[in-house]
Amino acid sequence: MNDDLNNNRLMDFIIPSNGEEIKSIFYKRQTSLPHPAEIESCLKACPNLEELVLYWDSGRVIDTPPDEIFGEIITTIATYGSNLRSLCISSNSLLNEHLKPFAQAPFPLLCQLSFPDCHRLGALGLEYAFSGCPQITNLDIHYSLYDEANEAAKLIGKYLSELRRLNMHRTCNMLDNGLAAIAEGCSHIEQMEIGRNYEITDRGLKKVSEHCLNLQMLGMYYNNKVSETGLNYILNGCPHFKCFHHGLGWCQIEEVKEVEINYPQLCFSGEKDFCVTKG
Repeated sequence: MNDDLNNNRLMDFIIPSNGEEIKSIFYKRQTSLPHPAEIESCLKACPNLEELVLYWDSGRVIDTPPDEIFGEIITTIATYGSNLRSLCISSNSLLNEHLKPFAQAPFPLLCQLSFPDCHRLGALGLEYAFSGCPQITNLDIHYSLYDEANEAAKLIGKYLSELRRLNMHRTCNMLDNGLAAIAEGCSHIEQMEIGRNYEITDRGLKKVSEHCLNLQMLGMYYNNKVSETGLNYILNGCPHFKCFHHGLGWCQIEEVKEVEINYPQLCFSGEKDFCVTKG
């Protein structure tokens, strides 16, 4: 069997013999980028494609200046991938301007969107994406945004009213007012990973408890400005809440660690990938 074709999944942008059966493309490279023409031919040949994942280490691309071709790649995906339900793009080459096609050619079926490890992406790029896909239910932007994380949080609250799962682990700079914007605008949210946003306090969790009645899981790694008071806000306001993930060892919230025994109904698991955008 061709190594690039396995169980209705492609590992490269090729034209498969069973294109109508292909549901997923997973492309991961370190030293090359796909040409937009290759992507176009592949997407045309796979009309039932539902999932597209693109990872590449732009720091190791040696044959093509990534910024010159990246915009063409996104435009091609937006033009020929309108049936996608899940899209993940991870690269340091991703810039705000590259996501303009989202606003111009929306993805009407897209429910899962991921931009992990996109360190050059800012809030404006997310606004382009969100304006074209307000129906998103699962969003993963961990290890991205950084300086503009709080502005991104406000945009999430503004656009993504149907959001159910959010991963903003290590975006670092979300504040209480950004978390409040998410809580007020995304009241259906069920799972939220916001660890390593170091300035979040109990006040932010109070806002979550007032608006997110369906919340079940919360990730709070390294968030040492949160205390047992914040945990109780969540417990009292979110009747379905069952998991408070704050890691193991030195990444745990010290005050919460000391009182875990008093909350036998809760899971304090060290696993942090519970809300990676699936399902």
